[in-house]
Amino acid sequence: MWVVDSKLKAGQSHLYSRRTLYVDEDSWQILAVDCYDSRGQLYRVQEGHVINYYDVPALWTALETVYDLTNGRYLALGLDNEEPRSRDFSQKRTVADYQPAALQRRGVR
Repeated sequence: MWVVDSKLKAGQSHLYSRRTLYVDEDSWQILAVDCYDSRGQLYRVQEGHVINYYDVPALWTALETVYDLTNGRYLALGLDNEEPRSRDFSQKRTVADYQPAALQRRGVR
């Protein structure tokens, strides 16, 4: 597991002053995030619940949750347990797909 600790750049404004990401070293998936408020207090916790696609092979997020510790609420994203498991991992990418020009082509003005 890799731990990436990020702090808000001086002079910038954001909801989170700091975030700590917990990254699986084999899949590079972010499995959990600790989000801190402007006072440095733990504010929200995010979790990525993963599923292993053995035939690809790949580890992918099946459900994401965000827990608001201040308000006692949570948000669950990606609840697809009643949908057929039909992730398409067949799309091939090239280095050009990750260049700034590729992003510009996909942008909408």
